[in-house]
Amino acid sequence: MKLLIILITLFLASASTFGKTTIVLTTHNLPPYSHYIGKMLSGSAVEVVECAFKPMSEYTLQIKVVPWKRAQTLVIQNEADGFFAASKNPTRDNYATMIRDHCRTKLDLVSEKRQLFFPYWRNLQDR
Repeated sequence: MKLLIILITLFLASASTFGKTTIVLTTHNLPPYSHYIGKMLSGSAVEVVECAFKPMSEYTLQIKVVPWKRAQTLVIQNEADGFFAASKNPTRDNYATMIRDHCRTKLDLVSEKRQLFFPYWRNLQDR
């Protein structure tokens, strides 16, 4: 009887993914967008991607965390379906299509007052 219960459980577990297409997306460890908290993948970009896939029950999402260059190379080699979080640039446009800009960031430059990175700036106002 225990064997039958185990077999039924295994069948039901596999049936839940039967017929689903697995989508493999790659990313890299880049807090706060994608990073591990213990063994759990987290981050703002990960949450957006997982949220986008929730209503698409015909797909199973698999996220692979690898170094950034490899994340892109896996797409070029057809070993992954896409990568995130990336900015648009002409090189990537040759082999990938940005579906949607889901997150805009504003980067700020902060420096010690006495050590300006751009000495020709007299001040950082309106820069």
